[in-house]
Amino acid sequence: MYAVIVTFKVAPDAMAMFLPLLKKNADGSRLHEPGCRRYDVCTDSAVPDEVWVYELFDNREAYDEHLATWHLQTFVAQTAHLVDTRTIRTFDRTSH
Repeated sequence: MYAVIVTFKVAPDAMAMFLPLLKKNADGSRLHEPGCRRYDVCTDSAVPDEVWVYELFDNREAYDEHLATWHLQTFVAQTAHLVDTRTIRTFDRTSH
């Protein structure tokens, strides 16, 4: 498995526009990417300008395919002005 954690710092007053676009992107991953096993969108009321995404893919190749999808490219273009920062961390699963 290949895990991805993305943290978005959303621009002031942009959350109402950002979240529906992110959720649409998450649906695209879950519905149209066979290698995507999980795509969770999370928020914390104590940090109202931050959104945290947890994605789980079969492997790095499935994640690379995700990066090329129309729905992700559309999401990135539509939200560029809504996000102050985006941090991406990736993790390989180690054996137990």
